[in-house]
Amino acid sequence: NITPEVYYKRISEGCVLCKFRDVLDLHHLDGNKQNNSEENLIPLCPNHHRMFHHTDFKKDVVQELANNGFKIKEQDSHYDSVFLK
Repeated sequence: NITPEVYYKRISEGCVLCKFRDVLDLHHLDGNKQNNSEENLIPLCPNHHRMFHHTDFKKDVVQELANNGFKIKEQDSHYDSVFLK
């Protein structure tokens, strides 16, 4: 599980897409909410997090993450993906 120090470091960096810092969600990259390892969590602003989980915008957010250095392994056509930094 993620330590408080790592959690603070993650959220202090801001959203990995837009750098917004006021309100952040930690997104589970593998979709497993029980996997709270440091490698599985990225900070997203509420807007990007909601867009990731919305079928109309998910492809765009996945592409933005890929453009920002996240390697994406597609598991199906709906971009239920695993991200590795």
